Amino acid sequence: MKQQPFGIPVGTSRWSRWQRRGLWGALHAALLRGTITVFGRRVGVWAVALGMAIAAAGVTGAAQAAVGDANLVVSQALLVLSGNVTGASEAVFTVSDDGTSFSTAASAWTGSRYHINIALGNRSDSTLVADLTVDAPEGLSIRVAGADGVTGVAPFGEKTWKLVVAPTESDHTPDLTITVKVSETMPPGFYTIKMNLDQAEY
Repeated sequence: MKQQPFGIPVGTSRWSRWQRRGLWGALHAALLRGTITVFGRRVGVWAVALGMAIAAAGVTGAAQAAVGDANLVVSQALLVLSGNVTGASEAVFTVSDDGTSFSTAASAWTGSRYHINIALGNRSDSTLVADLTVDAPEGLSIRVAGADGVTGVAPFGEKTWKLVVAPTESDHTPDLTITVKVSETMPPGFYTIKMNLDQAEY
């Protein structure tokens, strides 16, 4: 009598039940027996399941690694390299791990102004357009100006500026200057400004 995968003979009631229940039913029966027939040899079900799990994990891990590498390439094309604050008595400048967002905390007096100087990196072979979004407390006036490798700075909405960033080496020459003016109605204190730099299509 001809044997089929999973050790079920053709033409028997077991074969008919296998056809009705389908593959998952057969697998369930094999699990109850504890063995499964693969290419004419009986193999432990749990050994087969373990092998399938390892293979699936390998495929999933490879796919995730490929996606991760793709994201890494995109995120590193345009980023913030470094920055500093001038004109404030005390200030802190921090950059996120992926280099696309940064923030400053500066001590400023009523009516004073200070400057945030930012070095940008464009690691592609072509000019890129970026959206700079500035989240600042009310009472702080923001002005954005291009420097070394940035041109075409223009406001685009209430908190966003469009920038054109030329391909640059990984130097730390300021490419962008943000001037912050504290209004006459704001009390002295530490003011935090958060900014995001996103690559745009136009």
